[in-house]
Amino acid sequence: MATIILGSVIGMAMAVVGACWDAKKGWGKATIILFAFVGVALTSWSARKQDQAQERSERDAFEARARLADLQKHTLFISATIGDLGKLNELSGGRKYYVRIAADASRGNLLPYLKNIYSQFKGAETSRLVIITEPRPPSRNYELVFGLGLEFAAAEVFQRLAMSHRLVPPGQVAQILPE
Repeated sequence: MATIILGSVIGMAMAVVGACWDAKKGWGKATIILFAFVGVALTSWSARKQDQAQERSERDAFEARARLADLQKHTLFISATIGDLGKLNELSGGRKYYVRIAADASRGNLLPYLKNIYSQFKGAETSRLVIITEPRPPSRNYELVFGLGLEFAAAEVFQRLAMSHRLVPPGQVAQILPE
């Protein structure tokens, strides 16, 4: 845009010089002609740059529309899937759940299973989604918990994951419990 303005200023300067300059002098005519060529060159260059920018913008817009169409396909799939899970979560009435994969009177008996989970899921320790909880009165059992603060459908996924990865100790059953 600035180059168009500069080209226009040069064109204007050419007109002013042409009107004010003595047309009989040879170098005055040369100056006017030089200003005219420079003005035309700058205007042409600027117009070409604008055309290139417009082509880039149109290409980017086409690519964005293609990506949007692709995302809309995925969105339909996700909304169908999540929508069903959301309906399942309505059963919980807003309650949060956790999955207890083991309970034992000794914290030490649960530690090997906790370490196994940490080795299988690298982010488990830092996420604080897998822990051994203190006994809740009146129980005297520690609980190995896999997932905390979960929606009902997510708790189901955690429970299936615990069972399919054999995280549950022998003789124990992974249970979904309200917090």
